[in-house]
Amino acid sequence: MPKGDFSGGVGYFSHQGTLVKYALQAPEGSTIVELGCGLGSTVILSQIAKFRNLRYIVYTDDKEWSEVVKPSCLDNVEWNIISDWQKWKPTEQSYFYFLD
Repeated sequence: MPKGDFSGGVGYFSHQGTLVKYALQAPEGSTIVELGCGLGSTVILSQIAKFRNLRYIVYTDDKEWSEVVKPSCLDNVEWNIISDWQKWKPTEQSYFYFLD
């Protein structure tokens, strides 16, 4: 598989082709919300969001893991640490919610 081609799936990156397809279809100025974060999806979505002028919000309950992921992302990600998913309620209207 060529470098950077995630369409065939590589472990945790198996969803990248679909994710990129829908992120690129998001209307300019709209919002994408990711629940959880990762070195594949979050990094790619931060780049697409910056390029397409999208608001990009990440909610995660793993502060330590988010600190590993953050340095690989652009500065446009709105990070939110959730202490209790049972009490969390989505407040943003979003083009799509991605559950990582």
